[in-house]
Amino acid sequence: VQCCAGIFIGIKIDLHSAAQYAALVLPVVLVVVNCLLMNYLLGFWIYKTNDMDLATSLFASIPAGVSDMALISLDYGGDAPK
Repeated sequence: VQCCAGIFIGIKIDLHSAAQYAALVLPVVLVVVNCLLMNYLLGFWIYKTNDMDLATSLFASIPAGVSDMALISLDYGGDAPK
């Protein structure tokens, strides 16, 4: 279903809509910086207020889905912090 939804959205993109994506660069950068900053601040706050180590508190503050990917990478022998 996700592949079909992606194909349907991709079919609707034309040159005019692709040219309008340049206006989204600043909002996307602001959202990424905000997410990173807030996750690190939350992780350090958890670290200072609980008896968890820093790595665990940072791991606890990441968005949903990223922690699952890190656990899967550990199962396959990957480097989870990266």
